[in-house]
Amino acid sequence: MRIRSSHFVAGVSVMIAMWAFAAPAAAQNVLLMMEDIAAADQQTYRDAITAASVAWTEWDLDTLAFPTAGELSPYTVLIWADESTLSPDDADCQVVADWLVLGGKRLFATSVDFLWDLENGSVGAGENNLYLLFETTFQGDYAGTGIASLNGIATDPIGDPWSATPLTIAGTTDSNGDYADSSTSIAVEGLVYGAGGTGSTFAALTHHDDVGQDYRTVWLGINFHNGISNQADRDLLMTNIMSFFQPIPVELMSLSVE
Repeated sequence: MRIRSSHFVAGVSVMIAMWAFAAPAAAQNVLLMMEDIAAADQQTYRDAITAASVAWTEWDLDTLAFPTAGELSPYTVLIWADESTLSPDDADCQVVADWLVLGGKRLFATSVDFLWDLENGSVGAGENNLYLLFETTFQGDYAGTGIASLNGIATDPIGDPWSATPLTIAGTTDSNGDYADSSTSIAVEGLVYGAGGTGSTFAALTHHDDVGQDYRTVWLGINFHNGISNQADRDLLMTNIMSFFQPIPVELMSLSVE
């Protein structure tokens, strides 16, 4: 929770403004969309979303067609998880891009190839259009299987818990993902790759709050389900992401002190 209040002195009228990340609960209307993810790994998402106290609906791209604009529009949050290279095409990605800028929408995307796949799309087509909305500059793929951890950025709303003790990752193809250059991105880095590979010190997770178009994104360059080594970290990461997705600031109180 983040709270700010002004100092006050007796006899002076003051306004105290308070705002906070709300508990990640009822306001969320979440669609969990997965593809090429094993049954056991699918459960890691269910457990993490449950830990975040959020209700959700599932959409399995292995058995269902990509959602249409009409099917996606009722949802506030889309969690899009893939094992590796995305199979959805420009038309599908354009559906998500158009949905995202409807206002008040949130997207969490996780896969070792997500950013690479979108960035390689043709300019003006759906994949690249969605890439641009992340405001995250693709730097490279295959960060390195020698990297064993992600370092959190202190005070970051998502990555801070791992600023003292890094988040342990698999050190396999499941964590050998894309990396981004935060110095040329509008999005903010929350986690960076640790030592041991070409992606070291580059962003592994970014988040973006687009005030003008009223949407928020989180991109994770490794697989959430098997690139992160333990469920406790998955649970906390999902909780932090859902908290970031809440509509803030919220003014809670004003008063006059005599």
